[in-house]
Amino acid sequence: MHKSSFFHLIDNDQGSQKWLFDAALQCGMRCQRHGDVQQFLANGNRDGVVLLHDNRPTSLAADLLQNAARSGRWLGVVGFCSEPDVEKVVAAMKAGALSFHKTPSTSDELAALIDNAETEMLTTFKVRAESARAHADMIRLSARERQVLDRVANGESNKEIARLLNISPRTVELHRTNMMGKLGAKNAAEAIRLCLTAAFSVHAPPASMIQN
Repeated sequence: MHKSSFFHLIDNDQGSQKWLFDAALQCGMRCQRHGDVQQFLANGNRDGVVLLHDNRPTSLAADLLQNAARSGRWLGVVGFCSEPDVEKVVAAMKAGALSFHKTPSTSDELAALIDNAETEMLTTFKVRAESARAHADMIRLSARERQVLDRVANGESNKEIARLLNISPRTVELHRTNMMGKLGAKNAAEAIRLCLTAAFSVHAPPASMIQN
């Protein structure tokens, strides 16, 4: 018997889904089943490891993570399929998956996979969650607001930004105020930190090992 754990299982293969659900029960783990990514996302799920049967030609894990990031969520996704190919694994890892595995063949393999994923989530969740939220705020900025933020990050004054963008200092100040409001930033330093946080790890691969 393994420690009590909870995870989401996204699997459109009924046979595979049933086997993994039963294996989870054997190990004392709780598992919530979802037929596809759309069903999972529609429920607004945020907690627990997500075990994803990535059994289509392109990376389903990458699609799931990118959709979640757009809504300010970071998910602890673990992909699996019967024969992982390099291209799919790399795409999933670049999108931020914790790891990618060959389909577990025993309940012990499943338990170890979930245990390892939960451990990694504890060490990476905070920074990735912050990154996802910052990314979601960043994409709310208009093109001009983003230009102003980039110039602020370069240490340029409102007058310098106005000259470089060929707009008035008053217009720069207006864009800057709107930008700060959308980001929830109290000052320029906080806005710059959010900008860097958004770029840091939403799409960067975690320090996981690809497992076969």
